[in-house]
Amino acid sequence: NRWPTNEGLYQVWDRQLTTKMSGAEGKVDYYFIEDVPYIMYFDDWHGIALHGTFWHDRYGYKHSHGCVNMPLLDAEWTYRWSAEAPNDLCVWVHTSDPVENAGL
Repeated sequence: NRWPTNEGLYQVWDRQLTTKMSGAEGKVDYYFIEDVPYIMYFDDWHGIALHGTFWHDRYGYKHSHGCVNMPLLDAEWTYRWSAEAPNDLCVWVHTSDPVENAGL
């Protein structure tokens, strides 16, 4: 809950083939990862993105600082599939956690 991915409908506003990502400086969960692949930024207020992930395989679980981690092949496919219309790629972020949905 310290690093939420805000729910809602977003439009991808920037794409990078690879980039460095870091965060939580000065904290226990500080991270710095070079060459993060297939980045598609969608929440510009928080710098949140869809991107390929090679440092873990816990997809579908909360395991990031807000970004949506994807298997490399899925991230590559999405990145290349949307290349011709980068401003038309939208992301719908929602929870599938039954605990979080219990109050709805």
